Amino acid sequence: MRFLGKFMIYLFVFGLFMFGNVSDAAVAVLSKKYDKVGLENQKNFHSVGSMDAILNRRSIRSYTSEPVNGEHVSMILKAGFSAPSAMGSKPWHFIVVDDRVILDRLAEKHHYAGMLRSAPLAVLVCGDKSLESIPDKFEQNCSAATENILIAATALGLGSVWVGCYPDVDVMKGFRMILNIPEKIFPFAIVPLGHPLQTLSPRDNYDSERVHLNGW
Repeated sequence: MRFLGKFMIYLFVFGLFMFGNVSDAAVAVLSKKYDKVGLENQKNFHSVGSMDAILNRRSIRSYTSEPVNGEHVSMILKAGFSAPSAMGSKPWHFIVVDDRVILDRLAEKHHYAGMLRSAPLAVLVCGDKSLESIPDKFEQNCSAATENILIAATALGLGSVWVGCYPDVDVMKGFRMILNIPEKIFPFAIVPLGHPLQTLSPRDNYDSERVHLNGW
């Protein structure tokens, strides 16, 4: 009888809800109670998805000729802009390159960037010291932005690889010349992007011997 009574109350409240006669407070209570499981599942889904992108990230150096669509490029750039930075200064600029001639020219200026010749697109992460709130932190800030770009690319099913530019003077000079980059801007890292020619298995890099608790 107690169960039947509760059921009738729920049925009555549901009926009022359907006809728009339940107060906002009552709707909030019902939503909070019955959506709790759904919200927990949603949080778990996003958590697992983020970890997958981190753990599955590999350095991909061969790509198909399929272009990267504009929406994915926008999402990757948003990930870069969302990186942490000292005092929230965000001292970076991103140069998106999808011109085949320019990509090939950049590859000629960097001994380790041959994969640019097959990549349909690349993002050059640049540091701007004039935007820094704390001096000499742009390397750390740009590193965070570069890693965000790599993880976002993995989450979108794309391949990518981190190719460092800074502090190689010759590489930075060559990139500045090709891309008309001002002297005060430092080319930090270029990230070739594209649909991977092959899929590499995730690596388990966890090493318990390098984990220390409360001291060395």
